[in-house]
Amino acid sequence: MEERASIESPNGAPWLVFPYGEGKKHHALYNICEPDNTNCRNFIPELSGKTFWQKTSHQGWLIVLCDVKDDNSMPNCKYGDCFLWNPLTLETIQLPSLLKWITSEPDGEYMLDCVLSSPPRTTANSNGSDPLVLVIYLPMSAFESPDDYTYTFLFCHPGEKQWRTQLLSERIDEHICEIEYLHCFKGKLYAMGINGDCLEIEEQHLVGANDNNVSLSMRSFHVADNTSVPSYGVARDTLLGMTYFVEGHDDIFMISMNFNDSGSERVVISICITRLDFFLMEWKLVNTLGDDVLFVGRKNRLCCSAAKLGLARGCLYYTLPVHQLDEFCLPMGSQISSKGMGLYKFEVEGAGDYDISPRLSLSEPVFATDWIIMPDGQRGKEAKLSISEGDQDYISKAGVKKISLSGYNDSENEGAKQLVSHMSALELEEERHWGILNEDMVVLIASYLHPLDYVHFRSVCKVNRQIMPVVKPTFTSIQIFETSHLSPWLLFSEDNSSSVYNLVNPMHDNENYLMNFSELLFGATIRFHKGGWLLMSREDELFFYNPFTREVIKLPDLPGCYYRSDISFSSVPTASDCVVFAIEGRLLSDDCEFSIHCIKRGKQEWDFFDFDEQKYSPYWPLRNTPISFDGEFYSVGYDGVLGNFNLENDGYNWKVFEKPQQQFKDSYPSFLVKCGDNLLLVKLGCLEMPVRLFKLDFAEMEWVKVESLGKHMLFISDIACFSAIAPNNRMENKIYFPRLCLNGEGVLFYSLETGNYHFFGTQHVAKNFCGTKGWLRNCTWIEPNWSKSTAQELDWFAPPSLP
Repeated sequence: MEERASIESPNGAPWLVFPYGEGKKHHALYNICEPDNTNCRNFIPELSGKTFWQKTSHQGWLIVLCDVKDDNSMPNCKYGDCFLWNPLTLETIQLPSLLKWITSEPDGEYMLDCVLSSPPRTTANSNGSDPLVLVIYLPMSAFESPDDYTYTFLFCHPGEKQWRTQLLSERIDEHICEIEYLHCFKGKLYAMGINGDCLEIEEQHLVGANDNNVSLSMRSFHVADNTSVPSYGVARDTLLGMTYFVEGHDDIFMISMNFNDSGSERVVISICITRLDFFLMEWKLVNTLGDDVLFVGRKNRLCCSAAKLGLARGCLYYTLPVHQLDEFCLPMGSQISSKGMGLYKFEVEGAGDYDISPRLSLSEPVFATDWIIMPDGQRGKEAKLSISEGDQDYISKAGVKKISLSGYNDSENEGAKQLVSHMSALELEEERHWGILNEDMVVLIASYLHPLDYVHFRSVCKVNRQIMPVVKPTFTSIQIFETSHLSPWLLFSEDNSSSVYNLVNPMHDNENYLMNFSELLFGATIRFHKGGWLLMSREDELFFYNPFTREVIKLPDLPGCYYRSDISFSSVPTASDCVVFAIEGRLLSDDCEFSIHCIKRGKQEWDFFDFDEQKYSPYWPLRNTPISFDGEFYSVGYDGVLGNFNLENDGYNWKVFEKPQQQFKDSYPSFLVKCGDNLLLVKLGCLEMPVRLFKLDFAEMEWVKVESLGKHMLFISDIACFSAIAPNNRMENKIYFPRLCLNGEGVLFYSLETGNYHFFGTQHVAKNFCGTKGWLRNCTWIEPNWSKSTAQELDWFAPPSLP
């Protein structure tokens, strides 16, 4: 087997570099293998005031460009100089100057990317060719006129005095070939484009010619991308799509990220990772990265071995994107505020998204961050949480502070000792407490218990576990299904390839249950929730699913595109007045338009309403998760603009209110929530900006600030938002978010009383989401609902039953 190349040395690790100070002279360095060390500051002459590139094929080497005038950080370095530098060995190799090319920026040529085919050697590589440095330029005029897409390739070998040049203007399938990124994978050079255009590049020596008569042989090909990941939930305004390519150890990966495109701050909406299948010439969805760990920054994309670094496997570390025009036009790249210094980790297998931003205090200006391989200190280890399915029950035992809803595991568990005995002394004490109950009494009590109380009662001692079956098939009264004394649970999946879901119950000290969804639902996406029912989609199917009763209600196929649609419904699907509502957005060149689909219970087909592009495209930001309020559907934009859809006597009426409009000038997510008789708006902030809460004054059509929720509590997620009356005073007047503390301290919530974030069950106080974990897919709050439905209620097309 061919040994794969690696850029990690025994002394190297990926560091995130924060250039700061006038002229980018200083650097703050953050090693993710030492997350507690945030005090590393350094002056690195080779990087000070310069732009640098590093990729997996470089194996530790950087291509460095002196692109800041009057920079005196290196005595013998001049403006326009270009060189190779190895931060592990401190070796430097001079390259030809790029002065001619950088002086034409920003009005002339723009440097898109560069790559080193292999690390420099003292002798020729085993394949007989020297490493090649390849640079690609594009005229700035190409961003205004597609006819100017003529690329200039510069290439040389390390140590040569001049660049060779070659122009490219090629069409693929009657459209202009658009490429942006250069990579070297398994010894071959590739130029990659976000629309599927690609070039395979080889250095070609003319037969009988001298060493100076060299050209590049380029073969164009196209890679199809038929993958799609729904970008449902909050922040569905005009999307900013960013695409990155990473040379993995065994694959070329494409990372597609969607962000909001309003305001100055970025909010990630969806992440999709695919790999290039060279045989089929198409991108294939990736559900696991194996031992690979990917790093994406401003210009650099790296791949390292998780085992060698002691990191959790199968993760993507990324920073938020900078403004592309700033990258094109500003000599030193984009400046960022403290809000843009975030660092995030995405788990590919479970879609878990962590905020692991280091808390740095740097002198302004601060510039866009990037990754490089640097010598490290003592490596830290990052614990990888795993779930053992073990018991294949419908809902099963699940780790620390996790109990069983349908089965019991006798493994010791310190965190759950309040519910589960794990020491012989406790067992003896429990036997004495519960020994007064004979078997008949235990069975009688159990028959009157709510399903969750049934689980707790079964868990108190071994005698009860011997008497009571794992799953109680029948209950004495329908009243035991009522959930008014329960709080909603946080539902999420830590493994996209599994049908096992986690549920966290904040009311019971963050108890964690495992629920095994039906295998028939494997690969499905949760789109909305209400009353314990999930609206889910899979391929061309759309259906309701109650995970507590495992009941399914099928819907007619939606005529639009599921992954581009925001879907909700008005009431539980067994109700006669249930209406399913979907907004489908479409991008057409520089314009956009949208359609609305809706279907009432009992109908066979969807109603379809297409809206005039010119009239309604300015309100594209209203494409946010819609909610039902007083028989109408509402959607809101970042700036507070409110849209309304009303079905009137089988007709329809869509309008955007003149007020409120442009009430908020920030770019932070907005959530609509029905709370009693009020329509509430939850506005998030960034860093230490508090959560803001408003209600709509329908008379004045203005958002009015709300100071308290009283006895209510709000549950917020990208999929669905709702309110509930708190079952106890500990939970009232709080806004709960679909995020958990990284150190296991429970569910994140915001207290309107204290004006701070807290973690339920602890005294920990936080100012923002830093140090928390969320999920970009299949994560929502859910109201437990064990009420069984009739066969007629489970048939969407059946006429409503008479009262």
